[in-house]
Formats: sequence, structure tokens, C-alpha cells
Amino acid sequence: MSLGLVIPVRDDSAALNRLLAGARRLGIFDQTVVVDDGSAAPVVCTASQTIRQDHATGPGLARNRGLAEIQTDHVLFFDSDDLILPEIVPLWHSLRGRDFDFCLFRHVDTRRIGDGHWWQTPHDDALWRLAGMGGQHLAPVSAQAAPWLAQTASYPWNKIYRTGFLRGAGISFPDILLHEDVAPHWQSFAAATTILASDRVCARHRVTPGGNRMTNMRGPERLDAIGSLTQLGTSLRPPLRRAFQSFVSELFDWIHYHVDPRWHDDLRRAVSRFWRDTLQPDEEAALIRKDPVMAMRIALQMTGGPVPC
Repeated sequence: MSLGLVIPVRDDSAALNRLLAGARRLGIFDQTVVVDDGSAAPVVCTASQTIRQDHATGPGLARNRGLAEIQTDHVLFFDSDDLILPEIVPLWHSLRGRDFDFCLFRHVDTRRIGDGHWWQTPHDDALWRLAGMGGQHLAPVSAQAAPWLAQTASYPWNKIYRTGFLRGAGISFPDILLHEDVAPHWQSFAAATTILASDRVCARHRVTPGGNRMTNMRGPERLDAIGSLTQLGTSLRPPLRRAFQSFVSELFDWIHYHVDPRWHDDLRRAVSRFWRDTLQPDEEAALIRKDPVMAMRIALQMTGGPVPC
């Protein structure tokens, strides 16, 4: 078994080289592909392969470009400003010889570190517990557990993928700048035959509130994700479908509070259109009976706004 690493980067050479140095010390990567997504000055790094794109296409298409070059059995996507933690080494050794489509692992968020905790957000922790995966260094994910884990943060870098699975299932990142990781995350859970999960904390995710990074954008780019999720909203099957509806209803409210208010009207129209296109009449009645809170959330979104906090 071999493991590759794909890193999209734009104007972030210092963080990239810090990540690459740490990855080399871990000694588990057989191939590293860096995709320079239109940096003002070409990045200089020690990756085994660097691809230069003269014009920025966004992180999703950059990851697709990197995946096309990967020759290893398995692949990990990572962002240049995050760090791979040493716990990934025993996880990778445990995975060797195992048959799986992808393995989900835990991460730590710098916001939580600032609060004195070496763990994920409380929301994600609760989902891991509901899935029964807490305290499991490596375990298969059952059909009952998968819908819970699918609702965790849809980052591209919290999974080790089998390369052939991604290619065979036709899973790729959409051509949008933000939330481009949501669709591949759910497509993976829908298409996978064998999912593993590990509670090892293998990544440190950097969050800089109020910064100038792409994740801090508050413009209409955030609305583009809604259209990219419509096909998923109609194609997923229960119980993953219900979990997806819960996930996107919360995502839409999150976008409302993280986009400039001048885009709220456009957001309301896009969200309302999403639910009209994806929610079946019998589902509305079932939601009212089984999950009235989510039914109310969706009803409010269909009629013009987020659930009040």
C-alpha cells in the first residue's frame, strides 16, 4: 500500500513549506503533488511534483488536477495552512493491508486549542458519540453510524481515500470557490462500500476569524455551493438523505450569518429554490411527524429566512 499527498496552494509558500517539512518527517508519503493555483510568484518547494497553474481556478479544481497525477494506492488531500499530526503514522500502519474506500479521522481546530481543548468542535464530537465511534482507534463504520458521521465537518483533509474508489465512483470537486468540499464528502458516503473511522487526531486545522483568507470571504461566492448540492438533494437514499437534509439546513443558516447582508435576498431565493427542487411532498409530512424542529427550520428557509438563534 502506498500513500500520496495532494496540496493546493496560492500565495502561501511559508505555510506550504512548513507542511511539507512536517510531512517528510512523518515518513509515510510516497508521492507529494503540490498544485500552485495561480500564485502571484510561483511557489518554491520540495514536493516530489509541483504543477503550476497560471490562472487561479480555486481549491476544488486544483485538487482534481493533483488527483489526476497521483499514482499511489491511497491519497490524502491537505490544505497548505493546516498541519498533519504524528497520530496519522500509527493510523496509516493500522490501515495497511485493510480493504476500505476511505477512512475518516478526527482533527483539532485552532479555535478549540485557543480555548484549551485538543479536540474537534462540540458539534462534531457529539456526532462521533452518536455514531458510537468514540474511543475507537480504528473500526468499521456501520450503516447505522454512517449518517451520523456524514454530518461532521465536510473537510477534504479528514479522510484517507483509496485512489481507485474516487476515480471509479467519479468523485471530484466542483468548480466553486467555497464549500467545494461538501458534495464530494456526501458522494463518498453514498458510494462507499467499506468505510473505516479512527478517533486519532491526525490534523490541525487553522482558523483565522476576520482574516483575509478565502475561507473568510463574505460575498456571493458562498451562494454558489447551493446549486452544486441540488443533485445530491434528489439522489441520496434514506437514511443518508435525511441526514443530508439536516446538514444542509444548518449549512444554509451558517451561510446566512457569514455572508454580507446585501446578499441575503439572493441567498433566500437560492435556498428556497433548493428545497422546492429537492423536497418531496411526502417528505414534508414525514418530517413534521418525526422531526418537527427540522421541519420548522426548512419551512422558515423556504419562506425567507434562517432559524432565529
